[in-house]
Amino acid sequence: MKFSCEKVVLQNALAISSRAVATKSAIPALEGLLLNCSGGELTVTGYNMQLGIRTRFA
Repeated sequence: MKFSCEKVVLQNALAISSRAVATKSAIPALEGLLLNCSGGELTVTGYNMQLGIRTRFA
């Protein structure tokens, strides 16, 4: 999949969502961010079993 966006917009979305991600976790799937692109919108999700942050932008 390919998408294009402004670098600053992507950096802001990653910075906001990464606040919820733990650096070391017992569950390796929770150590990263989920990027989902559909319908002209990118969703960045971070989750750590107690807190979840989802950021969307066009």
